[in-house]
Amino acid sequence: DVTIAVRLAATEEARNALVAVIQEVLAVDEATVRAAKTLRDLPHYNSFRLVEILAAAETRLGITLNDEDITPTTLHDLDSLTTAFTNKNT
Repeated sequence: DVTIAVRLAATEEARNALVAVIQEVLAVDEATVRAAKTLRDLPHYNSFRLVEILAAAETRLGITLNDEDITPTTLHDLDSLTTAFTNKNT
């Protein structure tokens, strides 16, 4: 189904962009980002870096999250953050 393929491509694009942003902001390698169970598990991660990650991801993806999109669940791990950006794009 074309709709599913488009959705999967958007999800993968968002995930890859987020991985790249997290790598840049936290100065860690891709494997470390992808292996982290939560964002808090990442080296150098803190609330200030989270703000940088969100701002850079919004710029890179051309998607702005609003207050309702940013919840403790959304900010838990790479998958939930990817979902927030992907859902905002649909």
